[in-house]
Amino acid sequence: LYTERERLADLLGRGEDRAEVEHHRRMVEWASRLVELARRTDANPGLELEVQTICVGEAAIVALSAEVFAEFEKKALPLSPCQPTFFVSNANGNIGYLPTAEALAEGGYEVDTAHRYFGSLRLGAQAPAIAEQTLHAALAQLVDARQPQQQTPQR
Repeated sequence: LYTERERLADLLGRGEDRAEVEHHRRMVEWASRLVELARRTDANPGLELEVQTICVGEAAIVALSAEVFAEFEKKALPLSPCQPTFFVSNANGNIGYLPTAEALAEGGYEVDTAHRYFGSLRLGAQAPAIAEQTLHAALAQLVDARQPQQQTPQR
């Protein structure tokens, strides 16, 4: 945190590029949130990932509050009871990227850096399990939506 604050102050003093200043400002904000989280005794660093499904005729929309990888969709599409099924990332919020096991092993921006811009902790090894749970939740919602609704008899 202190190192990033010093870098930011140095950049501001030199009139550096706006993108560079913005990058360091975000890093300071992220580090400040982590320090605050570490100081709290009741801190629960968990994130809430929202799964929302909407069926329109035979089609469906699955909206997630995360950025999922294309492999997630490739796995989900053949299992969906609705055709076509469209996936929307970053709906009703954004907790960041939800990487696959392969992406975690490979590393890169989505796995190693992006979480800082979303103000969250790095998901790490639990990300594939979270993606799998999310997939099952979305598919369960679609199956439920496809079930005929019981009509209440009118008198």
